[in-house]
Amino acid sequence: MKNKLILCVVGVALLSFIGPGCKNEIPEPPNIKEMITSDFVFITSTQVAEHTLSLYADEQLKVGYNQLYMIMEDQDEKLITDFEINSIRPMMDMGNMEHSTPIEPVSKDSYRAQVGIVFIMPSTAGDWRIDLGLSVGNQNYEETLTFDVEASDPTRLLSFVDSISSISYFIALVEPRLPEVGENDFILGIYQRESMMSFPQADDLSVEIEPWMPSMSHGSTNNVNPTQKEDGLYHGVVNYSMAGDWEVRLVILNNSGDTLAQDLSFEFLL
Repeated sequence: MKNKLILCVVGVALLSFIGPGCKNEIPEPPNIKEMITSDFVFITSTQVAEHTLSLYADEQLKVGYNQLYMIMEDQDEKLITDFEINSIRPMMDMGNMEHSTPIEPVSKDSYRAQVGIVFIMPSTAGDWRIDLGLSVGNQNYEETLTFDVEASDPTRLLSFVDSISSISYFIALVEPRLPEVGENDFILGIYQRESMMSFPQADDLSVEIEPWMPSMSHGSTNNVNPTQKEDGLYHGVVNYSMAGDWEVRLVILNNSGDTLAQDLSFEFLL
C-alpha cells in the first residue's frame, strides 16, 4: 500500500513537471472562408437552393473599375468547390430603360470566382443588379444579386466621344487605387459602347500620359505610357516624385496616330 502511494505521488509530480505544453495538441483546422475573404468587404448574398452565394469586393462598390469575388457555402457554412459561373451580366434599371456596363471575363480558383466590372453610374441613377447563370454540381440555376454603387471622388472613370467615328468610350482607372510617392503601376481599362448591352474592350489604342502637380507647376520623370497587354488592359508606370496633389493627363490615339481625345485627366492626392 505504501509503495502504491509513493507511485501515485511520483506520477502526480511528473505530470506537474511536464505541464500541459508537452501534451499532444491537435491544431485547429484553418478557416478557409476567413483566409480568402478577410481582406474584402461583404456586399450581399442570396440563397441558391440549399447553398448561399456571397458577393465580396476590395471595397464598397464605386463608379469605375471594381474587382468582385463570389463564394458558395453549404448548409453547414462550409465552402464548396463544385460551382461554376456560366453567364454573368451586370444591369442598371433606370425605370424607363435598362443597360449593361463593361465587364471582364470571369476566372475561378478552387473556392472563389473573380470578375472585374466597370460601373458607369451610381445607384442614384437607378438600380444595379447582376444576373447570373451558375451551376452547382450538375444542377443549373439563375440568380440575381442586387446592390448599391457609390459615386467615386475623385473620379475613377472618364468618358469621351471619338471625334472621328463618334463612338463613345469609357476609361476606367484600375491602378493605382492607393497611390504612393515613387513609381506606381498605372493600369487602365478602355471600353467602347457598341450598344446599351455591349461594352467590349477597346483594342489597339495608344495612350500618352503626363503626370502634373498643379500646386507646384511641375511634372515628373521615369513614366511609362500604358500599352495593351494580354489581359486587354493598358499597363504603364506613373512616377509621383513627391507627396501632394497630382493629375495624370491623358491623350488617346488610334492605331493610325489620330488623336481621339485629349484634355482628360485623373486626379490623385498623396
